[in-house]
Amino acid sequence: MSFLKSFSFPSIHTPFQFSLDLGIVVFGLIALFLYCMSIGRKRITVLLLSGYIARVVFQVLPFDVSAKVYSFNTNFFSWIMGLLFLILVAIIYFLLAGSALRMALRLPNNGDASWWHIILLSLITSGFFMATLLHLMTDGTALSSTVKMAFFSPYALFGWTVAPIIAIALVRRGGTE
Repeated sequence: MSFLKSFSFPSIHTPFQFSLDLGIVVFGLIALFLYCMSIGRKRITVLLLSGYIARVVFQVLPFDVSAKVYSFNTNFFSWIMGLLFLILVAIIYFLLAGSALRMALRLPNNGDASWWHIILLSLITSGFFMATLLHLMTDGTALSSTVKMAFFSPYALFGWTVAPIIAIALVRRGGTE
């Protein structure tokens, strides 16, 4: 229960501050959400699978990322890491999009998806990618408390990692309206 004590919500007496990192995160979430809404449930599932694979690849890179951060400009290297992650996701996405794996998952046609399935998967996909990118691109010291709580804390990373799996299971079981 100690992690619940770390959650604090703005009250009337403490004004909410909109920081630059929060603005970037909100912009990224909106962009990802709109993209996911446009591609449909089947491709969202393939995109999530691509994100999981790319995340595993980045966790087992054969070189020490921390040594690279100290030898380069930290800000530049973090953007390169984020860009490489997105490029790897795109490559894996295009490889999986036409593969037999999609047939093995028995993903329904986009016409079979109800609107709430697509909204739920779009929100969760946006959060998963934002949490993953923040963990790849920063050590968290310069992030605002709101962004840290929602995307950077260990509990948030765990939640954003597990939520897509649960959502896909619920959406597949839920059927159509």
